[in-house]
Amino acid sequence: MRRVVINRAVDTDRLERFRRFNQHAGVIEWAEGVEGERFTPGDLAERGMADPGLKYTPGALGAALSHLGLWSQAAQQDTPLVVFEDDALLCRNFTTESERLIATLPEGWDVALLGYNFNAPITIDALPGVTRGTVTLDEKRMQKNASSFTSQDVNAGVFRLLQAFGLCAYVVSPKGARRLLDCCLPLSAGISAARSGPYGAQCRDRRCDVLSLRTAQCVWSLSTAGYFAQR
Repeated sequence: MRRVVINRAVDTDRLERFRRFNQHAGVIEWAEGVEGERFTPGDLAERGMADPGLKYTPGALGAALSHLGLWSQAAQQDTPLVVFEDDALLCRNFTTESERLIATLPEGWDVALLGYNFNAPITIDALPGVTRGTVTLDEKRMQKNASSFTSQDVNAGVFRLLQAFGLCAYVVSPKGARRLLDCCLPLSAGISAARSGPYGAQCRDRRCDVLSLRTAQCVWSLSTAGYFAQR
């Protein structure tokens, strides 16, 4: 399965740090991040890619367009894609554990988060049909201890996601990529908030099947990833 890290061409130090901390994860392709300063919300509105009056900072715009571009690739190439942002930290057994979990995802899945922001609660369908569960994480402690995460093995599990924030690491299926493009274009609000109602994330009024591979494989978002203390 193809794996890529989003990184702006000017941020060579961030790419070097990502590769140094995550060298145990194997080959991860570089995907050039979009420079948001090259576009304005008005330009995108003229192309039908954004609603008139869209209020995005250049950084937010570049991030959105970077992810949208990769979703287009996944849809066109008709193959799942694993996406990392360049501040993600991966657990030592990320490759084997993420492959194991992805193989267990239900038929027709769209997106599975491999990491999430630690500065906001995460809500999952903890006991399907019974109750949801909300997890609050200690971001300051995570930042202090993040460097040790890459030497840890993680035993992760899959939960249906109801709410999380951040796109530090995730896997998207071709069908999920097409759904996300359909849901998020034209741009009208931040795409880094993954919110879902029962059985699916709601982007506008449509649904995508979003799951969380719990136990950070990346320290930043879903429990198999993470993020650097200094962003």
